Amino acid sequence: MWNEGKAKLILRSQKVDVWSLVDETGLDHAKFKWSTDQSVHRADVPVSILQYVNTSYFFQFDFNRSSHTCRFSPALEQTVDYAESGTWDNQLVHVRQWLSYLEREVTTDDPWVRLARSGPPRGTSYAPDHETSAFTEGELTEIRKAILGLRAYVEDQFNLGAEQHAFIREQTDYLIEASTRQDRRDWRNTCFGVVALIVSVLGAISPEQAVAVWQFLSNQVRSVLQLRLPG
Repeated sequence: MWNEGKAKLILRSQKVDVWSLVDETGLDHAKFKWSTDQSVHRADVPVSILQYVNTSYFFQFDFNRSSHTCRFSPALEQTVDYAESGTWDNQLVHVRQWLSYLEREVTTDDPWVRLARSGPPRGTSYAPDHETSAFTEGELTEIRKAILGLRAYVEDQFNLGAEQHAFIREQTDYLIEASTRQDRRDWRNTCFGVVALIVSVLGAISPEQAVAVWQFLSNQVRSVLQLRLPG
């Protein structure tokens, strides 16, 4: 039986084995981060997990009593998979397989996501009136509310790391500040550029999720920017 709450972490020498497997790929060691998570088998027992930063991808080194198990993402043909390795040598086999799946996913260019990240929905147009005028005080209040709402939406919908949280807060604060000194046309262009950047750092998201971020923004600032959305 396990001791309640006692961590079951892999050894330093075993981490070196994993480092060597990363060496065999084209992946950057600096993109990986060690952490701990709850065991699949005992929620009160922390186990080692290797994460690929700025994505939801991971390899969890778990134990079922004294036998090695693992949970990992991405997998061969699904998002997450689980395996009972038994021995450390077999665990390394699964790590090597996971690294191949990971390299496949992070190096594959998805044209659907690229399209969604490129800007607002196709067919969006803008009312030409007052393009170079400043926002009114009421509009600035509406913009602040909209951008803070966008920030809350992204933080709620996506599993963000600390660096992603900090980046998104920095960028949304910048958008709010920029609205006080830029005219409507310049701020609109700044806004779309910053949001495209935010979507790009969310990591491995689906095209539908990327489109949803743009749709949320469009709905929030539609009246201020006088957007005419398609459909």
